[in-house]
Amino acid sequence: MERLPQECRDNVATFLGENNVNNLVVVSKKYYDSFVASNLRQLWFEGLPKFLSHVFKSLLAMKPNEKFELIRKAAIILQKRGRIGKQLSLYEKLGPLLVESISQMTGLQEWALALGGWPQEQERILCELLIRTRKWNRLKSLKILASPEILCAVLSRCLPKILEAVNLDGEYGTRTYIELVRIYSSFGSQHSLKKLNISSNLHSPLLSEPIILGIEYHFEGLICLGIQGSANELWDSWWRTKVSVSLLHQKLVASKDELSRVSKKHTST
Repeated sequence: MERLPQECRDNVATFLGENNVNNLVVVSKKYYDSFVASNLRQLWFEGLPKFLSHVFKSLLAMKPNEKFELIRKAAIILQKRGRIGKQLSLYEKLGPLLVESISQMTGLQEWALALGGWPQEQERILCELLIRTRKWNRLKSLKILASPEILCAVLSRCLPKILEAVNLDGEYGTRTYIELVRIYSSFGSQHSLKKLNISSNLHSPLLSEPIILGIEYHFEGLICLGIQGSANELWDSWWRTKVSVSLLHQKLVASKDELSRVSKKHTST
């Protein structure tokens, strides 16, 4: 059943009365979910470029269009395999379908996007498509693994006053982080992120004091900070160290005060 395109399920559902749909629960809860609107609230797309293009075509053919408003969570994971990843024509078709599909999801609140294998030759076209699409005025959470160019294009469509949580594959001080700061930090906007996950810097401790203080300065309203133990494990929570920014700041201030007292004591003696 899960292999059927959504428009096929919708077509079958039009021939089922309310009692028939409810009776599907007796057969299988999974079957029931295939014919009710709730199965649209969370969608996961993962595969090679050709497969994703087919899936997005099926999604865009879904009727009525109002059903797109039901989608709250979406994940798009691009796989790359051998020579297939080098066929630019596949990405040329996938780009417009991807952007059009996302732009139709007017109720989207959480979006996970992994385009690590997107070829550089097609980046400019994809970025132009993203920049021209509508603003995502309900998007609260963004998890992204992509080039800095694609990241910038995606962020340009988000609203600072709505976006609360960001998970990105980028270290403190890199271009991806700087772009996030430029658009969403309280330094340049009256709004601030509440949750942020970034990659750890390779040449500094996982909880480096200058980095923590820098992040706190850039995002004054930040409540929770997550630092990845490995940039290659963006989707693996086991590699993430979460800290309370306010609690950590208190510890850092206390440590500085203690060092100051010790320094003064030695100076006086």
